[in-house]
Amino acid sequence: MITLTVTTITPLSPQAICEEIFDVSNWMSFVGYGPIPGITQARIIHSSESKVGMCFSVINTDGSSHQETVIEYVADKKLTFRMDSFSVPLNKLASHFIEKWKFEVGESTTRIERTFELYPRNLLGVIPLWIVSKFLKKAIQLHNELLSDP
Repeated sequence: MITLTVTTITPLSPQAICEEIFDVSNWMSFVGYGPIPGITQARIIHSSESKVGMCFSVINTDGSSHQETVIEYVADKKLTFRMDSFSVPLNKLASHFIEKWKFEVGESTTRIERTFELYPRNLLGVIPLWIVSKFLKKAIQLHNELLSDP
């Protein structure tokens, strides 16, 4: 497993951040970085009142696709997605990614900690995924900056 974490401080509340996350019209704000594609389309393919089990289909700017499923949600505290069903070529390198959002509320700010765990399909995927993780970290930093600007 390859892990990366990005931390950001925002004036937005955890509720406002989660509202943005669960509104698929906002997903196109993820623009990627370098070889990491941005998102051109996201749609809900399974909804859930509790959010857990909610599943999204994503199409990226390079034509690739994947699914994201909420596997944990504690309002105002944390949100975890599992990304899988990757199209070629990522499906040859990775079985899945886990994205964890943790929120810590301050006096007038929220600290967002976003952690990604990348799971190589086999030993051959470790080095390419490690390289991908460097670009992904920059893409997440850029996305967090956009989220932080209300």
